Amino acid sequence: MRLIEGFADKFIPFAIHGDGFPCMGVGKSWGKVMDAWEWSSLLCGARSKQCVWLIFLVHQVLRGSLNGYATLDGVFKRMAWSLNCIYEGKRPT
Repeated sequence: MRLIEGFADKFIPFAIHGDGFPCMGVGKSWGKVMDAWEWSSLLCGARSKQCVWLIFLVHQVLRGSLNGYATLDGVFKRMAWSLNCIYEGKRPT
Protein backbone atom coordinates (compact mmCIF):
# COMPACT_ATOMS: atom_id res chain seq x y z
CA MET A 1 0.00 0.00 0.00
CA ARG A 2 2.79 2.41 0.82
CA LEU A 3 4.10 2.07 -2.74
CA ILE A 4 1.01 3.89 -4.04
CA GLU A 5 1.69 7.59 -4.32
CA GLY A 6 -0.48 9.64 -1.94
CA PHE A 7 -1.74 6.57 -0.09
CA ALA A 8 -2.07 8.51 3.17
CA ASP A 9 -4.57 10.86 1.52
CA LYS A 10 -6.73 8.10 0.01
CA PHE A 11 -6.67 5.10 2.32
CA ILE A 12 -8.55 4.62 5.57
CA PRO A 13 -7.32 1.68 7.65
CA PHE A 14 -10.22 -0.56 8.61
CA ALA A 15 -10.86 -4.24 9.18
CA ILE A 16 -13.61 -6.53 7.93
CA HIS A 17 -14.43 -9.53 10.08
CA GLY A 18 -16.79 -12.40 9.39
CA ASP A 19 -17.97 -14.92 11.91
CA GLY A 20 -20.53 -17.67 12.21
CA PHE A 21 -22.43 -18.28 15.41
CA PRO A 22 -25.12 -20.72 16.49
CA CYS A 23 -28.62 -19.27 16.62
CA MET A 24 -30.90 -22.32 16.77
CA GLY A 25 -30.38 -25.67 18.44
CA VAL A 26 -27.13 -24.63 20.13
CA GLY A 27 -25.07 -27.78 20.75
CA LYS A 28 -27.48 -30.00 18.80
CA SER A 29 -26.62 -31.94 15.66
CA TRP A 30 -29.40 -30.11 13.82
CA GLY A 31 -28.24 -26.68 14.97
CA LYS A 32 -28.32 -23.74 12.56
CA VAL A 33 -25.86 -20.86 12.30
CA MET A 34 -25.86 -17.26 11.16
CA ASP A 35 -23.05 -15.45 9.38
CA ALA A 36 -22.25 -11.93 10.54
CA TRP A 37 -19.90 -9.57 8.69
CA GLU A 38 -18.74 -6.38 10.38
CA TRP A 39 -16.28 -3.58 9.78
CA SER A 40 -14.30 -1.51 12.25
CA SER A 41 -11.75 1.27 12.17
CA LEU A 42 -8.17 0.33 13.01
CA LEU A 43 -7.65 3.83 14.39
CA CYS A 44 -10.54 3.78 16.86
CA GLY A 45 -9.50 4.05 20.49
CA ALA A 46 -12.94 3.39 21.99
CA ARG A 47 -14.38 0.11 23.25
CA SER A 48 -15.18 -2.47 20.56
CA LYS A 49 -18.96 -2.02 21.03
CA GLN A 50 -18.51 1.55 19.85
CA CYS A 51 -16.19 0.76 16.93
CA VAL A 52 -17.69 -2.32 15.27
CA TRP A 53 -20.48 -1.86 12.71
CA LEU A 54 -22.61 -4.57 11.12
CA ILE A 55 -22.41 -4.91 7.33
CA PHE A 56 -24.78 -7.81 6.92
CA LEU A 57 -26.21 -10.81 8.71
CA VAL A 58 -27.57 -13.88 6.96
CA HIS A 59 -29.10 -17.09 8.31
CA GLN A 60 -27.65 -20.37 7.04
CA VAL A 61 -31.03 -21.39 5.59
CA LEU A 62 -31.26 -18.19 3.52
CA ARG A 63 -27.87 -18.54 1.82
CA GLY A 64 -28.31 -19.65 -1.75
CA SER A 65 -25.81 -21.39 -4.00
CA LEU A 66 -27.97 -22.83 -6.79
CA ASN A 67 -28.22 -22.02 -10.49
CA GLY A 68 -24.95 -20.10 -10.61
CA TYR A 69 -25.90 -17.67 -7.84
CA ALA A 70 -24.20 -17.59 -4.47
CA THR A 71 -25.49 -15.24 -1.77
CA LEU A 72 -22.08 -14.50 -0.30
CA ASP A 73 -20.52 -13.87 -3.73
CA GLY A 74 -23.25 -11.32 -4.45
CA VAL A 75 -22.70 -9.57 -1.14
CA PHE A 76 -18.93 -9.41 -1.59
CA LYS A 77 -19.30 -8.01 -5.13
CA ARG A 78 -21.49 -5.23 -3.77
CA MET A 79 -19.09 -4.54 -0.93
CA ALA A 80 -16.19 -4.29 -3.39
CA TRP A 81 -18.26 -1.96 -5.60
CA SER A 82 -19.05 0.30 -2.62
CA LEU A 83 -15.43 0.44 -1.46
CA ASN A 84 -14.27 1.21 -5.00
CA CYS A 85 -16.71 4.14 -5.18
CA ILE A 86 -15.31 5.49 -1.92
CA TYR A 87 -11.75 5.08 -3.22
CA GLU A 88 -12.52 6.88 -6.48
CA GLY A 89 -14.40 9.63 -4.65
CA LYS A 90 -17.40 9.30 -6.94
CA ARG A 91 -21.00 9.17 -5.90
CA PRO A 92 -22.58 6.01 -7.31
CA THR A 93 -25.52 6.37 -9.70
